[in-house]
Amino acid sequence: MFITLCYAFLTYYLDWSRRCVDALLQEKVKLNMTTASIAFRTLHKVYSNLSKSNQYCSLTEHFAGDLSQQELLMEKMKQVVKIGPKMLVNLRKWTSYLASQSECQSAICRPSEQMFVLLEALKPEDEGDFLSRSLSISHSKRVKVVDYATPIAWRSGSPFGIILRCLPDNYCIMGRAFLDGCLVMDDVLEIHQLISVAVDGEPTHLLRTDRQSDYSLMTDDLSRSLLEKVPSLLEEQFASTSKISPMLNEKELGTHMQAGGDGPDISHKDIVNPIKDDRLDDTQNTIIQLTPNTAGSSNNPSADFKEDKITNLIKKRQHGKPPNILIYCGKKDSNRLFEDVKSAIELCVGRHCYAIYHLKHDQVLSQPWQDNTELLVIASEKLYDGIDILFKVYLEVGGKVLSFCSPLDKYYVLKQAMAKQGTCTAPSSVDMVKMDSGTNAAVISGGSWYNLSSVGANYSVLYQNCNNQPLVVKYCDSENHALAVFSQIHLEKDAKEMAINPEIFSLLKQSNTSRIMIIQNLLDHLQMEIATNDADLVLTPCYVYAWNKATQDSFFKCLSTRMTDNCLKSREVTLKFEKHSVDMQALANLLPVITDGDWGEVPFNLDTYCHCLNTQTMGKVVMYVDVIPSTMNIFDGMMFQISNDIGVICIAGQQSAGKGRGGNNWLSPQGCAMFSTLIKIPLGSELGRRPGFIQHIASLAVVQAVKTMKGYEVSCNVFDMST
Repeated sequence: MFITLCYAFLTYYLDWSRRCVDALLQEKVKLNMTTASIAFRTLHKVYSNLSKSNQYCSLTEHFAGDLSQQELLMEKMKQVVKIGPKMLVNLRKWTSYLASQSECQSAICRPSEQMFVLLEALKPEDEGDFLSRSLSISHSKRVKVVDYATPIAWRSGSPFGIILRCLPDNYCIMGRAFLDGCLVMDDVLEIHQLISVAVDGEPTHLLRTDRQSDYSLMTDDLSRSLLEKVPSLLEEQFASTSKISPMLNEKELGTHMQAGGDGPDISHKDIVNPIKDDRLDDTQNTIIQLTPNTAGSSNNPSADFKEDKITNLIKKRQHGKPPNILIYCGKKDSNRLFEDVKSAIELCVGRHCYAIYHLKHDQVLSQPWQDNTELLVIASEKLYDGIDILFKVYLEVGGKVLSFCSPLDKYYVLKQAMAKQGTCTAPSSVDMVKMDSGTNAAVISGGSWYNLSSVGANYSVLYQNCNNQPLVVKYCDSENHALAVFSQIHLEKDAKEMAINPEIFSLLKQSNTSRIMIIQNLLDHLQMEIATNDADLVLTPCYVYAWNKATQDSFFKCLSTRMTDNCLKSREVTLKFEKHSVDMQALANLLPVITDGDWGEVPFNLDTYCHCLNTQTMGKVVMYVDVIPSTMNIFDGMMFQISNDIGVICIAGQQSAGKGRGGNNWLSPQGCAMFSTLIKIPLGSELGRRPGFIQHIASLAVVQAVKTMKGYEVSCNVFDMST
């Protein structure tokens, strides 16, 4: 008993001590936001006068005066140091992420509670050991940089630098994770320093056309010459296109990017995520998540929405919007609620038809989601900070809304409190809905019903309770193309949300199928593509084909250094290599790879592929999977093992969980061109020094390929920059 008490006391003391240290760090960061830099770094000797130690950060500007250092904490061969005055980064020498370009300048200039952080990373000396250590970090402890900060700009070299923008509290969270060895990026780069900095100037925008940037990566002549040499660059510079790994020599840093990007992909995790700013390429997906000033106020929300904001939204109204469904679940516990609502919606809409995203509370007022949303689902009984006004504006300029017991309906229809009466025998927390089949379904009650006695022809009743009180109504404004369904029953919640007693739980569980049928019917009324009787996707093995025996031998020799018992492990999936087909089920985290199988069993025309491929390296090793979660996962364990003279491509018939950049969904119906391939480009080469152009070269190559197909010829020259 005494030992148990001692252990409990020690545990409590250590936790209390850690909390005190974290609170001290938070205080130091906030107190020194404007005057000094707080650095989390690997252990160095601390000098009172930094200029004498030659320890200037290579990516910051050198001050003419002296820099002082003060050690605040040392822990696990890492330390927290205060450096004064505050270190400065000249952004004119940096490159902005493509998704941040439209708001990068305003984000840097306007006053904000947020701070700028310089992240320095190096290529690990032992990549295998680094990956093993990264994989050993539990998901509960792992902290991803992209979850707590917004990348603004990047700079290649050794060390590789990324400028982040974040809240002070988030910086402390990343700093604590760094001290604990749990701060990760999905690139094979080892973080060795985080330092709060001040910034000056504006980073170079690779696609900027409004004015010349202060620091230009490319002259017009050089840009033209690069594009004119697209065909040769594709073959000479590429060793393989969805994941990009510009490889460096031993003295240079390895930079890992994804196709369509312009810097390291630190998000891992494409239908564009409409929440993430103007990044309709990342939207996925680049990685940036800029946060403009809030547009609403809880005191007088309507006054905070300027007329020009609403006018611009009306002008931008689109009748054909990207297939994005956004789900808003309020302020509290929204992540858990989102997963529940998403699961219900996914059962009802067509597979590969929509990308479903979580619209968080702070994103409603800060991100340009309105023009890129096919349907807004509101699953919250309270709407704070004036967002009900913004939701109303979205609806009235041509949006679609599915509201589950939200206050938005007060602008359109009168509600009356539910009175227990008539023939209804369900508990007060449950209501009985009349189904078309003549049966009743038990659902969670919202406590009110709709009184349509004074509304016009724009409204229709979809569902009533057993007392003929309208519970679900449809609103249609054909003039403004507005369409909404307002519900006073919680269809988004299943039985476990109302497990007050066994009677209620059993009653709701028995009606769960009817609940999903009602949601599907409501989505049909909202003109959404509903689910058909598609069979569940079954993951399939992978088949490998090499152009010749020498290429095959080289490919497996490269992988052998990381293989154990014919298994190649990575974060997402383990590749199990087998010579012939085996009775092994493909799983999301286990993929059988058949090296000498019968391609006659595979729904892929290998003869046509080989006939059309006219390259020296690219695509000479084919990995085909008929159904796979994502082709991106294939390369996680092999990207740094494959030599430059081997061009590997992974082709999928369908993807069950396709991934874009920055956490975006990639809709992957059968028949799309879905593949990932590896590109290795020396950083010292002409193209390697300007990696932002890779995505444009690849895009032009696709256009050029499509032009060669009968019926798709176009008259313009895609390589002529004047067209």
